[in-house]
Amino acid sequence: MRLAPHNAFLGMHLTRVDEGFLITELPYREDLVGNPESGALHGGVVTTMLDASCGLSVMVALGRLTRIATLDLRIDYLKPTRAKQTLYNRSHCYKLTKQVAFVQGTAYHLGEDGEIDEVARATGTFMVLSARSSGRVA
Repeated sequence: MRLAPHNAFLGMHLTRVDEGFLITELPYREDLVGNPESGALHGGVVTTMLDASCGLSVMVALGRLTRIATLDLRIDYLKPTRAKQTLYNRSHCYKLTKQVAFVQGTAYHLGEDGEIDEVARATGTFMVLSARSSGRVA
């Protein structure tokens, strides 16, 4: 799957799709840092990753590329990201109706032992736009 230009600019890429779940990855870059003292990524970068990944999970659930729009996205920030470490995301569309998709996503780092260290959790809803829809997606 291709990512939106902004997401590609950030360096985010899809690494795996498995049984309705998808994994995205965002390699650490100094220019994405929000806190120079700790090296933590800017919160907007984490938000963008969660929003984009959750949106991709809708398309995985649908089995096709389509236009979608974020209706609501709640993010609980659990802790700052770690400096110089890749940020991962696991997202899943757990309910799909004709026009609305319900999703969950988790942003995390991997520990030395491969253990997941959660940074943020997202819950959201996305509108699924038909080809004949007059709604515009920015």
